[in-house]
Amino acid sequence: MKEAELILAGEKPSYMLASSHISSAIEALKRIGGNNKRIEELHKLLLMYQKNSITELGVVTSGEINIRNYIEGAEKLIEGKEKGDAIFQLGLIGNPPQKSALRAQVEKFSKKFLFQHLFSSVAINESGKIIGRQPSMLSENQEEVEAAIKVEMYKHAQYHHLLHTQGLVEPARRKIIFDHSVRLKDIFYLVKNNPFVPQGRELIFAEGLLKGFYGDFLTSAHLLIPQLENSIRHILYESGKIVSCIDSEGIQDEKNLNSLLFIQEFEELISEDIAFDLQGLLVERFGSNLRNRIAHGLMGYESFFSSELIYLWWLNLHICCVYKLHYLRAIE
Repeated sequence: MKEAELILAGEKPSYMLASSHISSAIEALKRIGGNNKRIEELHKLLLMYQKNSITELGVVTSGEINIRNYIEGAEKLIEGKEKGDAIFQLGLIGNPPQKSALRAQVEKFSKKFLFQHLFSSVAINESGKIIGRQPSMLSENQEEVEAAIKVEMYKHAQYHHLLHTQGLVEPARRKIIFDHSVRLKDIFYLVKNNPFVPQGRELIFAEGLLKGFYGDFLTSAHLLIPQLENSIRHILYESGKIVSCIDSEGIQDEKNLNSLLFIQEFEELISEDIAFDLQGLLVERFGSNLRNRIAHGLMGYESFFSSELIYLWWLNLHICCVYKLHYLRAIE
């Protein structure tokens, strides 16, 4: 506590460093025991310090990247196409990042920039609260090393999402809206008789996808994420997998995305690349964690128009297009 007070009273006060000392004080008090009232006082102080520490965060940039060629290429893919073909072209433009390629990138960079792994890393939310601690790649425990690699893979995937969205998805989406008047019936064709979209959910999917076409990713996310969860449950059930739990009293609850996305059969059904992408986007603390952040009201208005929300909308469109093509080929 005295260390925290001295830091804030110094020439260059740091709420981030003071928060670290308060966290240590709370941990020490918990080990001693019988200090619940004092712990609560320090916890309130910690929350205030963490909120103030947000202003101390800096921006890390890779420098300017020229994606003009990608933008022009995306626009040309859409140009001159009929509305339905243009929608499919957008859904199939590019691909989710390959899981194997992400791992290879992480292993390459970990050897090249070994120094950065000497220090521990944490994930914080919009209020400055610590929501995750990254294991060390230099650990002697192989499980910790694997967990650290996975965290870095999610970070590399986020970079892919940004480039994919800005270089391909957004230029193509804007081109479609400029050339065509997209209506609900145009999207309904995509989700009707689609093995990924259960009967009775077509209009909800169509509304969510349509909202995204016109840039309303706030509404789109709230419509699509619950339906995405249900669709994953649906395809797993259709493949013979039990997607609910039963307790000692016979109460049965449906499994949610926090467990569904890690079922081995799901990876086999949808591909390991998309499964890994959805894990990072929706439920992983060091990923975007969108499902949990949205479900618990942890995202502000502006956050719903970021690249990660646009990418999630596109990934829903991509999955629907892939499954629709499977259906059309099966009935030929």
